[in-house]
Amino acid sequence: MMYNLFLSPLWTQWRHPAGDSANPTPLPWLSNDEHLHVVNTSRSYEAAESTISSCVNTRTEPTFAICIYPINMDVYISKALLSDGVWEPYITPLFVKALRNYPDATVIDIGANIGYYSLLSAAIGRRVVAVEPSIINVGHILKAIRMMGVGPSLITVLHNAVLNSRQKVTLTSNPDNQGGLWVQPIGEREQPGSQPTSDIPNNSSKPIIDAVLMDDLLTFLTPERTVIIKVDIEGFECQAIAGAIKLLHTYYVPYVFMEWGKMFKLRHQVRSACPVTAIKDMTDLFTKLDYVAVEVRTGFVLDSSRSSTKWKIGDVYWRHRTAPEIQRRY
Repeated sequence: MMYNLFLSPLWTQWRHPAGDSANPTPLPWLSNDEHLHVVNTSRSYEAAESTISSCVNTRTEPTFAICIYPINMDVYISKALLSDGVWEPYITPLFVKALRNYPDATVIDIGANIGYYSLLSAAIGRRVVAVEPSIINVGHILKAIRMMGVGPSLITVLHNAVLNSRQKVTLTSNPDNQGGLWVQPIGEREQPGSQPTSDIPNNSSKPIIDAVLMDDLLTFLTPERTVIIKVDIEGFECQAIAGAIKLLHTYYVPYVFMEWGKMFKLRHQVRSACPVTAIKDMTDLFTKLDYVAVEVRTGFVLDSSRSSTKWKIGDVYWRHRTAPEIQRRY
């Protein structure tokens, strides 16, 4: 089903990532859907953009504008972009190569953060669906989109989380790492094994965010399109894939880029978002759909039977066996 998009009087509120209160800031959504919240990319939202330190041009090929935080608020992504002009230099060239292999591809960016992979994809000319739960990160993306002159026909931005069920969640805060935020179901405490960021019970003061399925994003895809997925959601990656069954069976998805390290590290925690069984289920799904897993930094093809026990790695990509290799095989 296609959703009719129109300006609707739906609003959300945001808080500064360091935790201080702010006046409620209206954010119009361009969707009449109950769960999917499409942002008007042609509008500016001053309060949501108030933490932007500067906007810089990357040193990637192609280059693009991206808006960053003050370094003391984002010691990883923003700092790397300011100093080096690139984020994740071991992933970026592989991601670009994957996109260039498929000129008709749509990129689904789950956990878009300040938009690095979404904006890079748009700069290459690929259609993008960017999903990000932090409204402040969304503000960064919107300003960069306006600077690039990219229209809504090329990039769609949704203010949502992506999990394995539709539910209401809140978002953790992190004073110096805006790429280190994750979602929490309403009423739950911080994820076990993490650094607590609030002593407020039941997330009572935090903005509420709608989590959706990746399959809900099918409304933004055209049937003939190839889809390339990037998912980086701080240990919840298996849940995003569990909600993408229809997408993976309906569309040709040659590559799925995925952060692995945090999910693997927390797999034995009592309330792990991706316990051992869920990691095995995800690996079995990819294997049945004829994918191979490749470790990003080395190019090693991984043994899928050991995904929940031996994959002590940071990042992985799943390549469909019919897709061109983007890295030398080891």
